[in-house]
Amino acid sequence: MLIPELRRTYPEVFEPSSTTPNSLALLEINRESDVHKLTDNCQFFIYVTSEYSTLMDNLPRHVQKKIMLTIIDNTEFTPHSAESTPVTFERSNSVTHHSIKINSRKAFAGIELFLKEDTKAASEYFDALQESNIIEVRKFLSWYLRTENLTSWMFHVICTEIARNTLSETKINQIYDDLKLNSLVECSASMHEELQKTLIPKTNEFFDKKLRWYMLYWRNDNVEYWLKDFFQANFMSKSIESYNYVRGQLTARLQEQKFAAYSDKTGVLNPLKAFKRTLVNERIANEIQPVVYSCLALGFIYYQLPLTVLSVLGYLFVGLEANTAFAIGLLGWVLGFNHVSREWDNFTKNWRKNFFEEVRIVISKGCVDDGLLKELDSRYEESRMLAMIKQQVLDSLQKYK
Repeated sequence: MLIPELRRTYPEVFEPSSTTPNSLALLEINRESDVHKLTDNCQFFIYVTSEYSTLMDNLPRHVQKKIMLTIIDNTEFTPHSAESTPVTFERSNSVTHHSIKINSRKAFAGIELFLKEDTKAASEYFDALQESNIIEVRKFLSWYLRTENLTSWMFHVICTEIARNTLSETKINQIYDDLKLNSLVECSASMHEELQKTLIPKTNEFFDKKLRWYMLYWRNDNVEYWLKDFFQANFMSKSIESYNYVRGQLTARLQEQKFAAYSDKTGVLNPLKAFKRTLVNERIANEIQPVVYSCLALGFIYYQLPLTVLSVLGYLFVGLEANTAFAIGLLGWVLGFNHVSREWDNFTKNWRKNFFEEVRIVISKGCVDDGLLKELDSRYEESRMLAMIKQQVLDSLQKYK
């Protein structure tokens, strides 16, 4: 069976071959882990199982596609075959997977009896081979070890895999429409919802309750770090994750074709994450902390210090009464506090208004228009082009069938 010169050609069943048959090297693989290692070294696999249904469950696709024949070996009903009987398997090379039912126990019993009793058991031996359907397997191998049949089978496997793993233009358009009309719209809506219902209320509450003007005297240098901690924990965390998730969906759904080399372009990195990084690392220190120093310094220099000095000098050198001097000094501190309160409230209201508007723009333009939508269009065009190229390759191959 292994050497073509000694192999039965079954002329009563098959027409003569125009090419020299191939030699056969059998390699028995019992562990699934070994199958992965040897996939590229074997021209085809013969899968032996007691239950046909276990094939698809146990083996990955790249192994399944190389399985030319599945042998179902059990003691259930088994058809008989003789050397002269017609074959039951499909001889068309467009069929890439075949199955044959055998009963190896009957064959083993016949062989064992023949080895024990020699030619006396010849009749029982041949009956056992026919009843086990082993001869059908020999015929199958004899047919598909012919060069023209083996190469044709491999050619059809390649064509089948290309066709199986090529997204149609209709499917690509459906994926594109679903991502654009559903995923991107839902992502944009969830981002705006988090801005309106979470970030804006929390930020306003933080400034109005925890960072009032009088807190500047207590926090002073620590206002910057307090704000950094707040935005680090509360700035659009769900939206940042949502952007990353949708980007992953774009890649996963529009780059699912096998045998395709996709570009490694990264698209637009998360604009909200970049905005947050700039806010925490630069803007708070450059925009807010200087205003804290300015409010406190100007209130002290323009109001509190002059009137305090005036009240002290008036009491010591002009003869102002203590109550009058105290009132003048107190007035200076009140005016200073009023200045700090007015300036800080005006600044924080304007800063928050501009800040929220900037976040809206980042969501609408940065995340959606210039981010996800552009990346979707780019991935879509790339997927369409690859599908078109693969279809052209497949059409060219079909001409040689």
